[in-house]
Amino acid sequence: MENESNAKESGSLTISYVDLGNGPRRLTIYLPAGWPDVRPEAVLYYLHGAGYDDTSLLGREGMETNFKQKCDKAIAKRDIPPTIIVCPHYSDATTVEDAVGTVALAANTLRKLVSYVEPTFLCRVDRNHRGIAGFSMGGAMVWEALASSGDLFSTYVPIGSDCWLLGYEGGRHDPRGTASLLTRRMSEFGKIRTIKAWCGELDPCAPWAERQVDEMNRQGIEHVTFCIVKGVGHATSSVRPAIIDCLRSLGM
Repeated sequence: MENESNAKESGSLTISYVDLGNGPRRLTIYLPAGWPDVRPEAVLYYLHGAGYDDTSLLGREGMETNFKQKCDKAIAKRDIPPTIIVCPHYSDATTVEDAVGTVALAANTLRKLVSYVEPTFLCRVDRNHRGIAGFSMGGAMVWEALASSGDLFSTYVPIGSDCWLLGYEGGRHDPRGTASLLTRRMSEFGKIRTIKAWCGELDPCAPWAERQVDEMNRQGIEHVTFCIVKGVGHATSSVRPAIIDCLRSLGM
């Protein structure tokens, strides 16, 4: 009976492919328990870092991560809403040039990604229940999305990264200029509910990201905060608390 109960509370992982304009991209997608009969109440798009891929957060069928199981339990307890989590594979970037190019590519394809995923997987949500998060290179993609697609998501969660709008590590080298550019770009969109930048306490990026966020606050950008994961460096262990916090926000 216990195994039967666990099965009913367990979400599933599926693979899909979508052409975002430069060839097919693989997507690993988490579908909550009961889908499609249970309607998802939120969608989160997670963008991986350099050296990782679309399976780094949730795993794959038959080789699921502990985090996937944590999502199952949190949804069953209504700690987070029934959510579809979409993990696209963008690049195996091994150089700074590759990473910078991938960040720009992602920003230009997010609308196509959303327009494919949500009708295909029967998820009818509005902007208030759609979020985006990413780690390292993926975090830079989230900052880029904030500037180019501020009307698409309500919640933006860059993890372990500053903003690269002014070039690689631009938020580190020019936090004031980066904040100014973000302010101008964001003024074109409606109100954004949440911007939370997360870093591991020991992550070399943490002081850069914090200075950038401080400068954004000084320039009047609302709802932007900086969060620390204690005892963690530049590692994916900083991702899990950030994602759970984001999913709770999407359920409000």
